[in-house]
Amino acid sequence: MSLSRNQIISLPGPLGISRIAIHNRQVRIVADTSPRQYCIHQGWLKQAYEMAIYLPDELALN
Repeated sequence: MSLSRNQIISLPGPLGISRIAIHNRQVRIVADTSPRQYCIHQGWLKQAYEMAIYLPDELALN
């Protein structure tokens, strides 16, 4: 997906809906189905080598 447009995207997974935010060419997970919310606490991904993975819902950002 393009990082050039600010948006929030809802992605369905096996455990429910996760939401991804794109803002100023950065990306982050803003809602997931995890009780501990580790991916949300990771914050904005700003560099090409940064990654967020939420395996139970088969979601990976890089």
